[in-house]
Amino acid sequence: MPELWLHVKVHPHAKKDVVIQHGPGRYEAWVKVKPIDGGANEAVTDLLSRVLDVPRSSLRLTKGHSGRHKIFRLLTPS
Repeated sequence: MPELWLHVKVHPHAKKDVVIQHGPGRYEAWVKVKPIDGGANEAVTDLLSRVLDVPRSSLRLTKGHSGRHKIFRLLTPS
């Protein structure tokens, strides 16, 4: 199964949930959730799955669990 890598800069505790694409595989996301106990990571994963119209199960946070710069692996159907 092919995969894509998504680089995402996250802004937690924002006023609204928004994703902007800055280029191929480069995104910036604002989520309302505070970065407590992985809540912002879950919110970003949910938001990306909705915006990209992919199942949430196809997105995996691989780097940046505790930082603002995150790398997601997106599994795509062959």
